Amino acid sequence: MKLNLSLKIFITFLLVTVTSSLLIVIAARVSNNYFKSYRQQNDMKKLEYLADAVAEFYSENNGWDLFFQNPDLWRSFLNTGSSKADMVRPAQEGKPPLEPTITMRPISMDRVPPMPIWDPQNLGPRLSLFDAGKNRIAGNPQGTLEEYDTLPIIVDNITVGWVGLRSYMRGPDTLDQALDQEYLKKQSMIIFITGGIVLLASSFFALIFSRHLLKPIRLLADATKALTQRNFGIRIHVKSSDELGNLAERFNFMAKKMEDYEQSQLRWLSDISHELRTPLSVLIGEIEAIQDGVRKADEKSLKSLCDEAKHLEKLVNDLHTLSLAEAGAISMKMVSVKPISVLNEVIYHFKNRIEGSGMSLDVRLKPKSDELQVLGDPLRLVQLFSNIIENALVHAEKPGRLIIKQSSTKDNISLVFEDTGPGVPEESLPRLFERLYRTDASRSRMTGGSGLGLAICKSIVELHNGAVHAQNGEEGGLKIEITLPLEPVNR
Repeated sequence: MKLNLSLKIFITFLLVTVTSSLLIVIAARVSNNYFKSYRQQNDMKKLEYLADAVAEFYSENNGWDLFFQNPDLWRSFLNTGSSKADMVRPAQEGKPPLEPTITMRPISMDRVPPMPIWDPQNLGPRLSLFDAGKNRIAGNPQGTLEEYDTLPIIVDNITVGWVGLRSYMRGPDTLDQALDQEYLKKQSMIIFITGGIVLLASSFFALIFSRHLLKPIRLLADATKALTQRNFGIRIHVKSSDELGNLAERFNFMAKKMEDYEQSQLRWLSDISHELRTPLSVLIGEIEAIQDGVRKADEKSLKSLCDEAKHLEKLVNDLHTLSLAEAGAISMKMVSVKPISVLNEVIYHFKNRIEGSGMSLDVRLKPKSDELQVLGDPLRLVQLFSNIIENALVHAEKPGRLIIKQSSTKDNISLVFEDTGPGVPEESLPRLFERLYRTDASRSRMTGGSGLGLAICKSIVELHNGAVHAQNGEEGGLKIEITLPLEPVNR
């Protein structure tokens, strides 16, 4: 039979409660047995005191005759509050009355129990005196000898008799005293009633708690089902701050990411179709113009066709590179490389183009920075720095200035590329590294490019375990900062 989670939680709580109740009952039983054992041990200590006192009686009276002659003498012997008259042997015909010679004093102080044998527990009805052959002399006439705990009465190293205490643990009446019986009865009743109340209360709260616990789980299950139906706008509203609340927040975060990814994919398809359609339309239009004789197939027309084909080739190559980078399949040959040396080489190749575009170059590298090393791919780093500088050349106003700065800590090296303007709208900064994103609404390829260069830069930096972010700089233009982790040897 398949059990749902609610029933499983309820059964779990119920089993825990039942187990706890059983443990309480077992503990009560053990406590009762311990109580009985304790009482028995305490009584045996008093029985030792009585055995010494009876041994002294035997020595002073030369036997048990007084107990045989006076049946009430045993009760008087146990009750020190009795007068001596209670212990006098009645006068018999022709014989004078026998004065008592009994003195109730302990033989040794170290054997005196915490309470005397005549304490309020009233052991008297359970005490009996036996001779050396274990025949009853005085005391409780009930029960067989096997129902008694006995101690020998020793006089001059000879066992002259036995004192017996009818045990709590033996015989048909396990507790002879009504007070003890009532105490244990009430104790057991309280334990059973408490266990029953605990069981009922735990079952009730387990049911309530299981429903409360399962409510956000059901919401999560329904929301997950909605995600499978591409309803990425679903959200879970859970007010708790526990693990379930944290799970709901993470689900909402995942749903938001999936919604953003869905929108990004839709924009990606739209942008790709647009980017590919434009150069293809230009190519087809120029070829048809040549075919119709509107344009001649001269050098100028062929150059225009070649430029469109190269732009289309670059776009396809960039798309291929970006897809490989995002899939983690881009080829990377990671070696120890000095990023400043790579940057200087890129700057050298761009120097003529930068100066010819009407921009000036301001390089601010710290001394000995070319000794810093990172674990990276030199070719991908060249592609990274080239794309950043290319982006500045395309978008910065002329005349202008490109500033390249460097800083480092014991763990990282940072490279900053900043132009003198214009900047980027603040709302566009978070999306600047998205695929095919361009800040100009006209989507002109003359000023906006393909929108893939910075996206490729972000992928390359992340493959080097680094970070890149953009902001508007102090010079009025765009500021891009790249941070790469240094190799441990440089730390």
